[in-house]
Amino acid sequence: MSKRKRAETESKVKVQEAVLKKSKIDYEPDVSTGAEGGVNSQSAPQQLCETSDHETTTVDNKDKKRRHGLKRDKALEIALSSAWNITAPIGGHLLDLDPIFSHDEQHILLAYSTCIKVYATGTSLAVRTLPTSTKSGIVAFALSECDRTKVYIASKSGRIEHWNWVDGQRLTSWDVNAELYNLRVANLQDEGESHDVLFVADKNKGKYTITAHRFQKQGAESTAEVRPLLHVKEEVKHLQIIRNGQVIIASTGSQLVVGTRKGNKSSKHLGTLFYTWREIEYLRSITTLDGREAEANGTGSKKAKSIDVNIAVGTDEGAIYVYRDILKQFVHAESKISTPHASRLHWHRDAVGSVKWSADGNYVISGGNETVLIIWQLDTGKKQILPHLSASIEGVVVSPLGSSYAIRLADNSLMVLSTLELQPSVNIAGIQLPPDRSIKDPVEVSPLKRDYTSPIIRKRLAITATPDASQIMLAVPATVASRTEANQCPSSSCPYLQTIDTRSGSQISKQALVRTKVADRNIGPEGNVIEEPNVVLIRTSVSGSWLATVDEWAPPPKDVEFCTLGQPGSSEEQMRSSEVHLKFWSRNEVTRSWELSWRVDAPHKLDTRNSASSGLVLDMEMDPSKDGFFTLGEDGIVKGWYPKLRLRNGLPVRDHQGTILASWSGQVIGASSLSGTAKYSYDGRSGSSGKLAVSADGSVIAVGLATGPDTDLFTLSLDGSDIRQLSNEQSPSPVAGLGLIDKYLVFVGEHVVVWDLVLDVLCYAIKLKIPPMSQSQLVSTVHLCVNHASSTFAVVTGHANKEQTSRLAIFSPYSPSPIFSTQLPRAILGLVSLPTQHGYSLIDNNAEIQRITPSSHSPFNTREDRKDFSAAPTFTAIDSVFRSAPNIDQAPEAVTNQYLSPRTLGAESYSQTIAGHRQISDIWATNQAIALPPIETMFSQVAKLISRQQAKVA
Repeated sequence: MSKRKRAETESKVKVQEAVLKKSKIDYEPDVSTGAEGGVNSQSAPQQLCETSDHETTTVDNKDKKRRHGLKRDKALEIALSSAWNITAPIGGHLLDLDPIFSHDEQHILLAYSTCIKVYATGTSLAVRTLPTSTKSGIVAFALSECDRTKVYIASKSGRIEHWNWVDGQRLTSWDVNAELYNLRVANLQDEGESHDVLFVADKNKGKYTITAHRFQKQGAESTAEVRPLLHVKEEVKHLQIIRNGQVIIASTGSQLVVGTRKGNKSSKHLGTLFYTWREIEYLRSITTLDGREAEANGTGSKKAKSIDVNIAVGTDEGAIYVYRDILKQFVHAESKISTPHASRLHWHRDAVGSVKWSADGNYVISGGNETVLIIWQLDTGKKQILPHLSASIEGVVVSPLGSSYAIRLADNSLMVLSTLELQPSVNIAGIQLPPDRSIKDPVEVSPLKRDYTSPIIRKRLAITATPDASQIMLAVPATVASRTEANQCPSSSCPYLQTIDTRSGSQISKQALVRTKVADRNIGPEGNVIEEPNVVLIRTSVSGSWLATVDEWAPPPKDVEFCTLGQPGSSEEQMRSSEVHLKFWSRNEVTRSWELSWRVDAPHKLDTRNSASSGLVLDMEMDPSKDGFFTLGEDGIVKGWYPKLRLRNGLPVRDHQGTILASWSGQVIGASSLSGTAKYSYDGRSGSSGKLAVSADGSVIAVGLATGPDTDLFTLSLDGSDIRQLSNEQSPSPVAGLGLIDKYLVFVGEHVVVWDLVLDVLCYAIKLKIPPMSQSQLVSTVHLCVNHASSTFAVVTGHANKEQTSRLAIFSPYSPSPIFSTQLPRAILGLVSLPTQHGYSLIDNNAEIQRITPSSHSPFNTREDRKDFSAAPTFTAIDSVFRSAPNIDQAPEAVTNQYLSPRTLGAESYSQTIAGHRQISDIWATNQAIALPPIETMFSQVAKLISRQQAKVA
């Protein structure tokens, strides 16, 4: 296409009007208010650019035809918007609540943020879900003492729901008009009738209270009887009921509170509940406690009336205090003006995560951050140790029959151990993400703490999907920061690879990708956290047989301060000492795990101030045509990595199983115009971020690189011979996402920009309606994902606010109106494409998975159906090779502006590579020109290649 024709085409496309209503979602066209040409600015449709009187007159004769096409597409988009389904969330974070066994130990109930799940102990599978009607979150749940098939669920907003967990039916619910923190159930009898009395810890009118409630349903109405029992100054952290309300045990901060009921008269009325309260003050905070009714001494009626209570208390210093018959000790202590005596057990170096009595009362079981389960034998003082669990212990529960221990771990998992062999019989694991990850500036969590105002973004999850989209693999931390680590700085590294089933949300496998220290103390002498290497990028090959990972590590600033002799510049030394590794893993189908095959140190070495350092790998994508990967480095260079046969003395190297091993090597494909000219300073004024995108056939690579105030956007062919650079003429924009769909380039930053690479025109630009945030926050909260099967792309925008909500919209490159949009209640951390399902899968900060897929009648369900409904022009293989474009009237209904302007580097024209550069170059593949085949043979081979591509398109 000549320059004159190209200019005419751009001039015509500029003035097209987009007849779009103002969208209700958080996306709006990037427009200027009011357009001239006799159109009323108050009633004029939203436009994507400004137009002049002259340009408006030029296309006045074709305006009706364009408007007709736009209206047709608008009606189509309305029909398609309802053709996408979003599934209910699966998975989630286990709450800091002890699980509950059924009376026969055949089931176990676990609490999540908005539901209770019932798992079968025989299969470790969820058999039932009890979803609550409130969004404030579950704070406690307890089984009914009158009917063990019923369960009470309390939410923070003050709503209590009554469920039958066997058949999954919700029976009734009540509102207590207070903020709830805890819930326990006791059984009170009167005249042979049993009634459930709920003891709750709440906050009403600024006062913390322990209150008794008795609910009764009379017909369609529910009545409640309420009696306050104790007012305290702090929140009640723990609450336990002994012998149907005869004894109440609670803790508030550093106080242990014990209440004994006055009188033994049994009555269903709460007016008979009177308690005598006693307390014990500790020097350290109480992290856990457990009470147990002991065997009472005596015979006959005296034994029935007396009650002995044993209490075990764990503190944040790691000590456990064991009280035997504490009620009698209170009586003796009051006469002698002393405190009850306790045995002190101290093995834990940090806060005690959980402590429980055994079923017979002879043992105390405890666990904490050491990943070790301790079983204390109280009579002999000996202890049994079960070491090397997968994460810190947050909760221990003894089954009703005393045959099992349920261990809740900090990696969002639970296991059930037999008390005799201590062997696991149940394993329930979810996505191992830190709970409630806030959307803050990633400089706080980046392992390479550079003094950049716009640091390298490492807030995003390192996530990828398997080729069949049935599994998701992501990098996860070694442990989730537990409630006992509130006074410590949790590690931000993600050294583990976790594989999750997208249909059930359960864990399939987990393995380490870097060196880890789960069982060792990872705190330095000065209290600083010893960081493990952080896995920041994960990709699988097109065949699924290879996995590529990028991990990085940097020493803490204090370790390199001595190199600067007290002068500023520790960040430079930290960067120089950093380590970046590109690793390639092969799949072992026998062990169903990944084995390290090859490692590349500093794949993009950066020359800074005349000293070499490990440059960061900003992005990585797979080669969709064969097993291989592309990487974009901080140096602005794009490299391709491919396996080759590993030879030794001319013979292939094999492992112990006889499998031939492979080595990996990289080659430079292209470089940014900023490469070699970017200055990486340490005065807080520069940083880098970048994205890669690969076409469906692997022939074209799109690169976006932002270095400080400069932004470079360009495309290149696989062999690097054809480079097209697109520059932002108006204002720099951070590169949050990049994608290629057919002939369209999708760029996401502060705008969603779709560029036609064949016509060299901007199809449309949509300004993201997001709150003000820094560049690093923008890049970390905006996600882009492309689905080649449905020719759509999804954009997720996160809000850096307390609510941490997100907005999801699915676009087609042919129209600026989203075909599907929804508001998500949580922050989205990961977004992947599901090629086989023509949809997407996302993970939020509550470790929940949702899938967005087109319905069976949706035109996006199959690629062929989409062509029948789409108003976009179709191109044959010959059109692509010879750059013939349809008439401007058939072009996509979009409006262009000067947001991006193309300029060509190298060749004058840019060829669209649908037929495939490598397939054509193979015809001329020879080392000597004299060995070329006859011209008739080469023409025949090219014609056959084009005819095959034409048949595929047809």
